[in-house]
Amino acid sequence: MVDKLVNNYSEIKPFLVHVHIFYVEMYYELKQKLSNLSNYKYDLFFTFVKEYPDVFNDIHISFPSAHIEVVDNRGFDVGPFIYTLRKVNLDDYSYIIKLHTKRSLDSKNIFSIQSGGRWRNSLFNFLDSEAIFNSVVQRLENNPSIGMHGAANLIFNRYTDPRKTHKACEEYLKEKNFPLISYRFVAGTMFMVRASLFKELLSLENSLKDFESPDLSHEGCQLAHIYERLFGYFVEKQGKQIIDCTHGLFYSSVLYYFYCITRVVTPYIFSVRVTKRNKILIKIFKIPVFSKSVKR
Repeated sequence: MVDKLVNNYSEIKPFLVHVHIFYVEMYYELKQKLSNLSNYKYDLFFTFVKEYPDVFNDIHISFPSAHIEVVDNRGFDVGPFIYTLRKVNLDDYSYIIKLHTKRSLDSKNIFSIQSGGRWRNSLFNFLDSEAIFNSVVQRLENNPSIGMHGAANLIFNRYTDPRKTHKACEEYLKEKNFPLISYRFVAGTMFMVRASLFKELLSLENSLKDFESPDLSHEGCQLAHIYERLFGYFVEKQGKQIIDCTHGLFYSSVLYYFYCITRVVTPYIFSVRVTKRNKILIKIFKIPVFSKSVKR
C-alpha cells in the first residue's frame, strides 16, 4: 500500500523538538539534521550542561525562536528531556522529537552496533533528508496504530536487553504499580513519538533532581537507563507500535526480527571483545580460541 501524501502541513499541530548537547563538537551535525524540519512548525528546546557562548550565538542566529537552557548534568540526555517535558503542555503538540549528541562507546564487542558511528547514524537516519523525514511523518499520520518511530536495528525487547537492566525496570514498574507487559524500546533514546503517549509517563512525577550524575562507563543501571525502557513501555502499554518509519510496515517488522535473532544468536557463534584486562578475546561457540594483550 502506498502512503498518501501529507499535503497540508499546517493541519498538523507543532512538534516539540528537544536537543540535549553534551558533546558540544557535535552541535553542527545536529544543526544540519534540524534543517530537514523546515516544512513543519516546531518548538525547539536546547539543553546544555555548561555555557558555550559561540554555540549559543549560532543558535540565536540559526533558530531565533529556540529556547536555550543550562541544566544540571543529571540523567545523561534523559534527565534534561524529562525536565523539558515538564515545562510544556503536551496537548499543544502532535509529536515529540528527541535528539542528543550520542558519542560512540568503546564497545566490548568490536563488531557491535555501538562501534564507530553506526549507532548514532542509525538513530539520526530519519532526519537525513527532508524527503526521508516527510515519509516518516506520512507513515505516522496515515497509520494511527504506530506510536513511535525508532531505528529497526536498535529496537530492543526483553530477550535482547541486558538481563540486569530489564529486571531493574520491572522492579521499578512493580514499585509504581504499573502492569508488567512485554515491551520494546529504542536503545539510544532518539526517536519521534506521538506527544499524547507521554502524558502517562509524566505521572511518575520524577524531576531532573531525581536522576543521578552520569556514570560514563555505562556499566551500571541508573534511573536514566530505566526511563530509556519506559519510553517504549508507555507507547506499547497504550496499544501502539514502535516501528522504523523509514521503511514500510512489513519490511520494518522483518528488519526488527532479523536484528533480534542476530543479537541473540551471534554471541553464541562468534564474538570478539576487549576484556577489562585490556585483551582482545575471540570466542567461537563460547570457546576462547585467541587472546592477546593490546596497548591503550
